[in-house]
Amino acid sequence: TFPPRARRTDPQTSQRAGRLARQFAAGHAALILDSLIGNPGTIKEIASRTGLDHVAVARRMGELQKDGKVYLSGEERDGCREWRKS
Repeated sequence: TFPPRARRTDPQTSQRAGRLARQFAAGHAALILDSLIGNPGTIKEIASRTGLDHVAVARRMGELQKDGKVYLSGEERDGCREWRKS
């Protein structure tokens, strides 16, 4: 579940931008999950695999973790925590 990107009281332009942001978030989440199938990774590794910016990946990981779709493995590489698909 992705958090709302605009308030009901925001102007129509903000409402539209919020809907588009939700679509981008869903697309990013799908790319991230696909990249983790049988292949755990750090945020930097996931970003490299998907072509997404590491900031965009980091933003999605918390949402995906909350939804139970990914988890932290407890492993680290180069000072970065490793993520796995649930």
